[in-house]
Amino acid sequence: LPLLQPICPMPSTVQLHYAAYKGEFALEVGGTLRWAVLDERHALSFVFKGDFKVTTQSLMGKAELKKLHSMLIGEFPLLTKKMIEKVLSSKEDINILKCSNGTALYVSGEGNPPAFFDDGFGAVYPTLFTLWKVPLFMPELVTHGPVSKFLLPKERSAGADMMLPGVIVPDEGLGPLHEGQKRAICVEGNDAVVGVGKMVVSDSDIKQKGMKGKGMEVCHVYLDSL
Repeated sequence: LPLLQPICPMPSTVQLHYAAYKGEFALEVGGTLRWAVLDERHALSFVFKGDFKVTTQSLMGKAELKKLHSMLIGEFPLLTKKMIEKVLSSKEDINILKCSNGTALYVSGEGNPPAFFDDGFGAVYPTLFTLWKVPLFMPELVTHGPVSKFLLPKERSAGADMMLPGVIVPDEGLGPLHEGQKRAICVEGNDAVVGVGKMVVSDSDIKQKGMKGKGMEVCHVYLDSL
């Protein structure tokens, strides 16, 4: 008789626990799970959606801080050196707090809130505390008041991402858009920023499909765990 090879059943799900991804996900045909699909469905949206703790703390070196300053000013042309010194001062110790959710927080001095955070994949965003203290350096999306409540976390929900139908388009337009662009979210009639995230559409996407579907993956929002 021919030698029979044992047959192992193909698993239907995979348990994944990494940074913002925590849960069981169904595999596709062939037993695969693509990161692009995971990002689309669960993404880094709300990296502060659940409780987290600081796992390590270290001091940032002067050269490293200077490099971070240059990177942020290069990415946000409206952010001046004077503005960034207000929240991430070169005259104070800068603590890097690495967290259990995969993020890293940059904190200036003692007793101050985090000024910026790394989402765990190398992208650095300003916190709401920074955008309240030094506003207007980040491109914005403006939404209606009734829509904003869906963005905020609730008892059993992390809140929604920013959908394009909820975005108010000013007469001058939304300005240049590209996938991965970092933007803040404001509510009509209120200058205080309520969230930050990255765009998942570009100018050409909107021209082709209109203001439909998801526009931004939100990674930090008012009342989240940060």
